[in-house]
Amino acid sequence: MFSSQMYVSGIVVTNLRSLTVKIQYDVTIVKRFDPLVEIAVIGKWTTHVEGKIEINLHCNFSHRYFDYIGLYQHPISDCRSYTSWIYMPNYDENQPEKLQYRLSFPRVEKAGTYVIGYYSEIQSCLLTISPSFTVVTSS
Repeated sequence: MFSSQMYVSGIVVTNLRSLTVKIQYDVTIVKRFDPLVEIAVIGKWTTHVEGKIEINLHCNFSHRYFDYIGLYQHPISDCRSYTSWIYMPNYDENQPEKLQYRLSFPRVEKAGTYVIGYYSEIQSCLLTISPSFTVVTSS
């Protein structure tokens, strides 16, 4: 839930005279929204084994072929600083209502803390980032 207070002050000019008016408005904005994309990391990730993720798309969101899902070391320094990535699967005409994808992610070479991010080619930004998770060395 998003909540905010906003304070406004301004200047009014009439007949070449300046009149300063200070007005304070207490405004509470409550907005709930559904994310366009949600990412879930499935299971325990280990080095040298493919990881699994689940992508859930909002029903009003149209993904593009050039949207990608990136693996980032936590914390992210830049949306292009991924350590590996995959493209979002193509739109399937046989399943136009498909909103959920289970995908394999390339194996991770280095143990550490990571996040998965969904980058939108049309909006030129990350739309969502998964909670951080740990990749451990395989034994």
